[in-house]
Amino acid sequence: MPSDAVVGDVDLGDHYARVRERLCALLEEAGEAAADVAVPACPGWTVRDVLAHLVGNIEDGAAGRIQGPPSEAQTAEQVARHRDESLAVLADTWRQGSPLMEDALRRAQMWPGMIDALTHEHDVRTALDRPGARDVDTVRVVADRLVEGAPVPLRVRFPDGREVCSDATGGSADAPVLRTTPFEVVRLRLGRRSRDQVAAMDWEPPPGPALDRLFVFGPSPLPLVEPGPDA
Repeated sequence: MPSDAVVGDVDLGDHYARVRERLCALLEEAGEAAADVAVPACPGWTVRDVLAHLVGNIEDGAAGRIQGPPSEAQTAEQVARHRDESLAVLADTWRQGSPLMEDALRRAQMWPGMIDALTHEHDVRTALDRPGARDVDTVRVVADRLVEGAPVPLRVRFPDGREVCSDATGGSADAPVLRTTPFEVVRLRLGRRSRDQVAAMDWEPPPGPALDRLFVFGPSPLPLVEPGPDA
């Protein structure tokens, strides 16, 4: 199989590369002063820690230390490993190692690796008050995937008129409908919204007990408010 072969319909390696390019450009613009900024979506972590984790995933995957999402102990070790490095050094290490990750994601269709990077891109954007890249194709692709994988009947109607259903919906006409954006789907499913925030979204009818099963991680213990670029 050639190195640029794509398995499935989505080139996860390409989407990962786009995330890396955007985040590295953002951090270059922000400068080293951003390194110690706290990241509200990742309690206890700074911007440097987030980047250390993303770099650590590549290093640990290449070394065979992880075969899937890292444990809490492994992520803590990733952060400690790069504790004293600058953002510039971390970004350069990420750039150098990224092709290996891109190829692995592309070949094995490892959605969690790409979704993790996208999630942390927006965690950092919020921490630095630099919102953006919410309407890019990567967000739409991930949102669709997260809706389809929801373990409860669910229909999501997006502003562009598309409706995406969870696989658990089947042919049910009674599944609750959520009207929201792809960005909000990504943030709520990955635990970047509190339970109350999700309950207050535009539901018809209210999701009831199924709401608690929507979170892959979380929910966030506190509301995380992320105003848009034009707010």
